[in-house]
Amino acid sequence: MLTKEFQDEDKSQILELFEKVFHKKMTEQFWNWRFGKNPHGKPLIKLAFIEKNLVANYLLHPIILEINNCKRRCLFSMTTMTDSDYSGRGIMTKLATDVYDKGRNDLYKLVFLFANKNSRYMFTKKLDFKELTVIKELTLEYGKKELNVDGKIIKINEFDEQFDSFFESQKNNLPKIIIPRISSYLNWRFIKNPITKYCCYKIEVKNKIVGYFVSSKYKDKCQIVDFLVEENEKYFAQIIKLSLEFCNDKKCKKISLWVNRKLMFFEFLNSLGFRERPIETYFCVKTLNDLDANVDYLEFDNWFITMSDSDVY
Repeated sequence: MLTKEFQDEDKSQILELFEKVFHKKMTEQFWNWRFGKNPHGKPLIKLAFIEKNLVANYLLHPIILEINNCKRRCLFSMTTMTDSDYSGRGIMTKLATDVYDKGRNDLYKLVFLFANKNSRYMFTKKLDFKELTVIKELTLEYGKKELNVDGKIIKINEFDEQFDSFFESQKNNLPKIIIPRISSYLNWRFIKNPITKYCCYKIEVKNKIVGYFVSSKYKDKCQIVDFLVEENEKYFAQIIKLSLEFCNDKKCKKISLWVNRKLMFFEFLNSLGFRERPIETYFCVKTLNDLDANVDYLEFDNWFITMSDSDVY
């Protein structure tokens, strides 16, 4: 077996292996966007070959986290895969260890990921990840709701510099660990995504941004994949009002989203009849270097996590 770092000429074999393992395609266009144009940097990738055939891939995607208002270089683990003909040989453990060593040497602080039922054991038992929680999805069946709203909803095709200021004004009201919701990240994540078409909205009061949210349709659901909004029930209500209209237009049966239980928005959703449902997604974290921020990163309530932080939505 030969292991090596990624080169551009390996891309086609990675895409072929992805299709074989996951039974769906990853396009080159998606790869170039997700890994070539990521505003946080180039991925760390380790590959394993047997007789010139790619049999395993381990990838860490750079991401900036603000931890207690300090920007820290971190990593997001995704598209981990091994050819089923070569599973059970410890190949993934070897690749992962090599990539973590590189991340540690490059002074990245931690790795986080969303494991599924199949990969959970490998990450927690073999690779020393700490499982913080099983992700819980909040859902509401479509139906009429009387909502007391405020603010004007505007559909947008770009996040401008106003959103940078808005994030700065809101972050002290949020959990202490968050991907900064600034314009460069939001435009890359939602506007420039070549595969998924998102509907992006801002909420304004007297020409001032008081919130934004991003929606998409998945099967029979209207998914609120990301949001940031001032703590005001009338602004929360605007998000749900438009989401109900989205359900009506797109023939969706329910609204779903991920929300930190400590947020006022969670309490509002609970009062409307949203209910939590655990899904087979496990949020896990592994440290690479000492964290100097005064925050417990192993407490899930300290993380601001929405669907958009996963690579699935």
